Amino acid sequence: MPAPGPVPDLGTINEHLRSLKVASYKPPERLEIIDALPRNPVGKVTKPELRARWLPQSTDGETSP
Repeated sequence: MPAPGPVPDLGTINEHLRSLKVASYKPPERLEIIDALPRNPVGKVTKPELRARWLPQSTDGETSP
């Protein structure tokens, strides 16, 4: 669940990173707000589920790298 308070926006985040002199290729290109990260029964984040959420699907059912 996101923390209470104002919802961050991509412009504000990137502006803050520029003020910290972060390299121009490192800031995020998009921002996705989700209620919770998918987790397995042990409590670890299931990265394949996250990747499947955003990576385009190929026609043979495999995800693109």
